[in-house]
Amino acid sequence: MAQDKNQPKTGTRNRGFASMDPAKQREIASKGGKAAHQAGTAHEFTPEEAREAGRKGGQASGGARAARALAIQKQKVAEQEQQQKTAAAALDQRYNSDVEKSAEEETRSTGDRDDDQIDPVAIPRGDRHPEAERRAS
Repeated sequence: MAQDKNQPKTGTRNRGFASMDPAKQREIASKGGKAAHQAGTAHEFTPEEAREAGRKGGQASGGARAARALAIQKQKVAEQEQQQKTAAAALDQRYNSDVEKSAEEETRSTGDRDDDQIDPVAIPRGDRHPEAERRAS
């Protein structure tokens, strides 16, 4: 069935309380409330009951809010830990590559070169062969 363009889309077939115009709903609900008060079956909250109901409602909604906040906080902590691990791994990798480079440079700079050899003439006489000199004297 096609709905009239002027009627709100309600998902029903123009039947029932929910498909009525909001002004019509208020009128009918008002009549029901007045009838309940006249019959003496309507409940009126005392200030203590209202306070208790408000407290319970606040706990219920606050509990869900607190649970969401806790879940968000845990997620943020997990993300921070992951970032720290990633940063630490990057630093380790950088350090290890620097150590490898310096080891390679050291090997290149201290490789077997002729000028690295010790010249026996440059060593003072007493340090060359102390045993041979003792025998000679």
